Amino acid sequence: MAKRLTRDQFLRAFECSEAGAIANPERITEWLADADMADVLTSIAAEFAKAPEQLQCINQLQSMEELHYVAANLNWDDGITAAQAIINHPLCDAGTALLLYWRGQGYWYSKPDSPAAEKQFFADIIERFSNNRFASYRIAYDAVGEMMLPSLKELQQNQLSFPGILLCQYSTMQVAVYQGDYDQYLN
Repeated sequence: MAKRLTRDQFLRAFECSEAGAIANPERITEWLADADMADVLTSIAAEFAKAPEQLQCINQLQSMEELHYVAANLNWDDGITAAQAIINHPLCDAGTALLLYWRGQGYWYSKPDSPAAEKQFFADIIERFSNNRFASYRIAYDAVGEMMLPSLKELQQNQLSFPGILLCQYSTMQVAVYQGDYDQYLN
């Protein structure tokens, strides 16, 4: 059975996720300077009965489980800014980084002509995972079980690769990451 977040952990992670996984309060300040973004943030903040400046940010999350929940519910349409904030958080677990690698399809950035920022982001995950440079290695992420691995044909046709170390077993603790796992906290 997957480990569940406490009520307080879930509410922080849920708010952060619903607000778009904003990296830090400085980013909120930047967005509030843009009229369109200010309207969006004000609308989101109203759902939580607070001012936009008070929205929960990634750097304010207080546990590895909260970070994992946000990572699992991340909207990748906004690029890698939120994902970078997650892996750079001092409590980021290796399983959360692997989740970001596989859901972000990091193997696509193994090509020499990949965009530099994304290529570096995924290379950093690989390097840190391989050299035990995450805060912990307690949360499991199973890319095979989640069906995140590309096909051999896809890898060959696109000249993609990923290091096998990313598939190594290192933990068995799962974290409940679906909103439905926490419906009782939202009532």
